[in-house]
Amino acid sequence: MKKLLLCLGMSALLFTGCSDDDDNGLNVNANDLMKKWYQVSYVVGGETFPYDDHEACGLDYIEFLPNGIMNEVDVWDCTTYTDTYGWSLSGDRLTLIYDVDDRETVTITKITDTELHVKVKYDFDDDGDEETITQKLTSVPLENI
Repeated sequence: MKKLLLCLGMSALLFTGCSDDDDNGLNVNANDLMKKWYQVSYVVGGETFPYDDHEACGLDYIEFLPNGIMNEVDVWDCTTYTDTYGWSLSGDRLTLIYDVDDRETVTITKITDTELHVKVKYDFDDDGDEETITQKLTSVPLENI
């Protein structure tokens, strides 16, 4: 399940966090996050990779709720699985809280009514080196996937 956010790097949602020099100065309003966000694509080294874990019977998504609650919903073999985590926001830094000792911080680089872009660092290609990834999400359910 953690795959979706990393994968909001919600597999991280398997994020390793971003350094302070990634601060883009956005002051994100928490109310703008509180909706369902569907994975669209990843940008790695200037190349765009579509998110390819959608099923005909449903879409994976992340939903930010009030009081720092976040649901990560994964549809697998037409069965819906939901994991509930915590979240907090400071400026453009979104911290995902899996448990007391497992937190990941990502940088929001763009947020509109329908678009959310977050910057994360993780080993995208399993070569042992971390890459900087921009994950693109939409609040509009994707059609014809």
